[in-house]
Amino acid sequence: MISLSERSDIQQAIFDELKNSVFADLHVADIGVITAVGDDNLITVKPIIRDRIVDSAGKTSWKEPPEIPDTPYLTVSGSTPQVGQSVLIIYCDKDISGWIKQGGQNASGTPTAQNQEILTMHDMKNAVALVGFGAAASQSTTYGDIIASTANNGTGVSDALIAFIISYEGWSSVPYTDSGGTWTIGYGHTFTQPWTGANPMTKAQGKALLNSDLTSYINSVKRIFSDFKLKQNEFDALVDFCYNVGAGALQGSTLEHDIRAHASSAKLKVDFEEYCHVHGKVLGGLVHRRDAEWAMFCNGQYLAHH
Repeated sequence: MISLSERSDIQQAIFDELKNSVFADLHVADIGVITAVGDDNLITVKPIIRDRIVDSAGKTSWKEPPEIPDTPYLTVSGSTPQVGQSVLIIYCDKDISGWIKQGGQNASGTPTAQNQEILTMHDMKNAVALVGFGAAASQSTTYGDIIASTANNGTGVSDALIAFIISYEGWSSVPYTDSGGTWTIGYGHTFTQPWTGANPMTKAQGKALLNSDLTSYINSVKRIFSDFKLKQNEFDALVDFCYNVGAGALQGSTLEHDIRAHASSAKLKVDFEEYCHVHGKVLGGLVHRRDAEWAMFCNGQYLAHH
């Protein structure tokens, strides 16, 4: 005979299984990232939290969520949607087709009541993105397009990349310690004390030192991807990545693997942003730099840091 406690356990297991089955395709909200901005005031978003799948053998795997195209959006504080920006994705209780046909978020005047055209609840087709609430909106950092040639200048990188590095590294004519405690001078040149070069250093000397430093990182990226074709903007982005965090961080990394696997733009953004920590803490400046490298790699944008 089954005891009362055993019967309760069985009933609970059945209930849990039923609940999981019912709610498997029920969506409420997700954190996502914008992967495309259309000319029709609609965006493409991709949830960033992978689904956890456990098979009958108990093995765990992770399912990549799909992109959601043609998503209407609502803005916070007048923010403009940009590729790579974080969004909160809301899956509405009811079908929103009628609202979209009436102009959606761009309709003038007070929204009017609409009939529910399709009997769906919390479906991906009913997604609306909230734009402007994330870190990008709260940080004071601004960007501007770099005006310089994006072609190979003969060294392997472009003049636009040199300008990019200069804008992110900033300038110091005298030695100082950076946020990680490393001795630095010029445009991000690192060294072990004592410093025996020019002190104070001129900007011309600093730029020459930067060009000299880049040679080893250019060669490192060429070596790591010797069997893989990179566009100039992709090559530039990886050289800056290596200049900032070291070539050892790239070789054998998830970033290298996903580049070779032609992973999605959203996945590569996550890979770049894995390198935003100093002594276990996320630094806003590194987040901005990784995102700018990602924009350079995936979109060919060279964004200056101001």
